[in-house]
Amino acid sequence: MPEVEDSYLGPIKTAVVAATGTGIPAVLVPALDAGGIGPIWATMISGIAARAGREICAPDIAGLVTTAVGAVSGYVRGSKILSWLAAPLVIAFPVAGVPPTVAVGAMLNGIFTLRLGRACARRFTDPGFTGLDMADLTAGIGGRLARLPSGEEIKTIKDMLTAHVPEN
Repeated sequence: MPEVEDSYLGPIKTAVVAATGTGIPAVLVPALDAGGIGPIWATMISGIAARAGREICAPDIAGLVTTAVGAVSGYVRGSKILSWLAAPLVIAFPVAGVPPTVAVGAMLNGIFTLRLGRACARRFTDPGFTGLDMADLTAGIGGRLARLPSGEEIKTIKDMLTAHVPEN
């Protein structure tokens, strides 16, 4: 993850792993995405802010998280609709159909978390960062999150997840 200093990777990696985990049960209960991802993102943002030496108040973090969840909800809803349109395939081939559906939801959660973490780390490390910058970050976060994933982002998520797998 060359775009962010190593000191900010801890909270981002932890949040990515947690966020991908919420994508698994959310295949069956879509509301789990928003309900699970919000606290994960708030914790990540607080961790990044603390490492950057920034004191960001809870209402500002809540505003950023609410805006971010709202920004990706349409994207996620669309992917859920596509997943449910594939339900006949999942029913016909249950073993083969479920893993791709779960993988898409988990991967999207990880990518949105990675993007939010990177955006916060970049902004919070700016020496001239002010409350106005927080408002600007919140207002512009939607455009940063809701876009097609890149190959680099998918690889980064995969690397973060495999780094957390215990060895036998």
